Amino acid sequence: METLITLFLIACMFFAALLFYASGRRRLEPDLARQGRVVAKRQTGDGYYARATYFVTFEFQDGSRDEFETFDRQYGLLAEGDQGTLMTRGRWLKGFARQWPQRGPSFPRPLHT
Repeated sequence: METLITLFLIACMFFAALLFYASGRRRLEPDLARQGRVVAKRQTGDGYYARATYFVTFEFQDGSRDEFETFDRQYGLLAEGDQGTLMTRGRWLKGFARQWPQRGPSFPRPLHT
């Protein structure tokens, strides 16, 4: 019985160290800001636990595409076709600043006679 408890504790410590290492690597990656366009959104989840993971795919000016994980709120604010500047760290979408379409020159409305 003591052997099982010892093995369980070692496995827990190994798992905690692995999580700490993975999160530390993400924090050490540089922040990048790039122009992109939302081309797809998807979510994965386990219906049993009612937990979802959200992903957004962006297309960049050179034609390349990349998928980033994000929070549910950011996911809900994005729509396919949105263009702007995305801020990323590794595989994580930190933020997105939408670039609103430019309007043409403003002309006065004709007067009705």
